[in-house]
Amino acid sequence: MAMDAGPAFNAAWAILVDSGFEITGQQAPQAIQFAIIKKDLWNTGGMKVRYTGEVRFSQSQPRQTQARISLKVDWGNSMGIVAMCVVCAAMFFAILPLIMAGYTIYTVSSVWPKKISDELQARLQSAAGAAPAHGYSAPPQQQAAAPPPPPVTPPVTPAAPAAEAALTPHEQLRKLKELFDIGALTDAEFDAKKTEILARL
Repeated sequence: MAMDAGPAFNAAWAILVDSGFEITGQQAPQAIQFAIIKKDLWNTGGMKVRYTGEVRFSQSQPRQTQARISLKVDWGNSMGIVAMCVVCAAMFFAILPLIMAGYTIYTVSSVWPKKISDELQARLQSAAGAAPAHGYSAPPQQQAAAPPPPPVTPPVTPAAPAAEAALTPHEQLRKLKELFDIGALTDAEFDAKKTEILARL
């Protein structure tokens, strides 16, 4: 960002608040901790998934600040998703519910955090060239430091290659198109995977 750490901190604070993020802590002007809840009928059955994250600022030289964003699933507050996947698999004893459960966990733990981080990073970059329009001033200092978030156990990554192997190339192409249509894949990712699948025909 083409600004000092203080103004970058203030711009990020305003962007987070304006975008509906909950501010959970701060160390002005080095870091802002935040949380956001996301839900989706298709991927989570309408259940809420809570993400916690941090924007950390480091000023390398005058008027040059880097903002690094980290974001992860708060599994302690999102166990309904895991329970939904287990119940779905237990009810049907079929491969399709297991694939759907794996896809849901993958989307919630990998796709959405990247998408949220990328959107936030883009907004921070666009704010670097202009001061906040509403004259945002420094955020209030907290009376007491926010308690550290509980440790998060890393999510188990679903075995996507095994699930793909169970599908025919035509089914894989259909699934790939669905992922692309919902925005889970970039154009480059879609084209690369499509070429890979078509090569196996």
